[in-house]
Amino acid sequence: MLCMDMTGRELFAQDEQGSYYIFYHPTDVRYMRETPAAMKRDQEIWSSLCNWAWQDVRKNFLADNNLLSLQADNSAVGIYLARTIYKPEPRYSLKLPGKKKCTGNTAQAKPFVNMLLYGNTYEMIQKAPQPQGKAITLTLPREKASLDFFQADGTTYVRERRPGLKDNYYKSVPLEEHAEAWSVLQDWYDTLKNVK
Repeated sequence: MLCMDMTGRELFAQDEQGSYYIFYHPTDVRYMRETPAAMKRDQEIWSSLCNWAWQDVRKNFLADNNLLSLQADNSAVGIYLARTIYKPEPRYSLKLPGKKKCTGNTAQAKPFVNMLLYGNTYEMIQKAPQPQGKAITLTLPREKASLDFFQADGTTYVRERRPGLKDNYYKSVPLEEHAEAWSVLQDWYDTLKNVK
């Protein structure tokens, strides 16, 4: 599921047996009332219901069933990352300017992609920051895409590049300190570089 757009669905938990739990929610709801006053009155009810479902239902479900809270990014960046570990025979390479290009397999990618996918969110931004230093490029030939990870003002950003399309930029927000995207990419590159 993480290899495609999950609009209306969200991974939110895992149990001890390794099963995953998905929270489904409506993406387009319309309701009709006889008068504008009735619409306004019932809008409050609908908002309360949505807030209850979004905040309380998942939290209580986790506690009642002794589940581990888990989330994964589902932006374009997250989808590309998921495909490197969940699609058969993915091809990818990592490259630093002026250094050798390193290729790897799914097993080598998995620990690093898990941190990038489950330990970060990638928020699309409109204005591209100026990179400070070198970028690490993850190239996915089968997807005809590349992701340039770079830093600006201590924050990691990602530039999504596809032939013939405008570049998209994302801000990486780590959910856990050990999963900070720039550090993970450096460790991943160093690991592949040292493989004989």
